[in-house]
Amino acid sequence: MATFLWFLFDWRGRLRAGPYRLSMIILGVTVAALHIVPFHNPNLLVFIAGTQLFIQASLDAKRLHDAGLSAIWVLLTSAAGIALFAALHIYQPELTPM
Repeated sequence: MATFLWFLFDWRGRLRAGPYRLSMIILGVTVAALHIVPFHNPNLLVFIAGTQLFIQASLDAKRLHDAGLSAIWVLLTSAAGIALFAALHIYQPELTPM
């Protein structure tokens, strides 16, 4: 159980390419299922999406450690993506319906 929790939620350590790819496929299928299944509780959807993003960030951090890079790159690229989306939403709101 501790290994499973480390795999999903811990930002320390290293992760080989095979398990990383498999977990990304599973996360992708999860995201696709969220688009198919109708949700009547938006709070649950936000919780699931937030958990998925945290798991993906922790897996990315482990792969960055394998490449000799710091996990801070996950935070920097995520912040840049959020800033770009916010700018797009401000200047072109018709492109980003909420």
